[in-house]
Amino acid sequence: IKETSLAIIALEYTGKNTDNEQDYLLSKKRSAGLEWYLEIDSNEETQCEVSGTTVSIGEDKKINSVSSNSCFSKAFGNYWLRIADNCLNKNITVSCNKGFLSTLVYKKSGSNTWHITSDIQAASASGKTQHKINSYCLSTTTTCDYEGTLWAALALQKVDNSIPEFLP
Repeated sequence: IKETSLAIIALEYTGKNTDNEQDYLLSKKRSAGLEWYLEIDSNEETQCEVSGTTVSIGEDKKINSVSSNSCFSKAFGNYWLRIADNCLNKNITVSCNKGFLSTLVYKKSGSNTWHITSDIQAASASGKTQHKINSYCLSTTTTCDYEGTLWAALALQKVDNSIPEFLP
């Protein structure tokens, strides 16, 4: 991944066509191997609809109940919803009967470091927020090549290819 990325940068500098090299890199796109969570925060007890799932949030901000669903389960002391891996590429729509905020939180599997995305959205009662997880890496194996992905993001950006899915 890194070597192909460096080749793209060099070839682009000399004015050569890099379409084949770009196609090669993009064919190595993999899920980033992150654990994703949805945080919903309200100053009051509220009932929410999260992509077809009913979620009850108490005054203490804890999730009291989640209707049966394969996409979401209570997590992190019942303050967040864990998003199942098979639901990562789906749009997540949140609507609550009281004003609320929602955002995505993630961490690398096995890590204790949490990251909150900059996509924090607010809505009034019955309003909606929408989130979509779009996070990938590149690799020639089953695990992410993080250094290679960074080089590839630079190379693809240099040739005007869209790269937001490879940036944290």
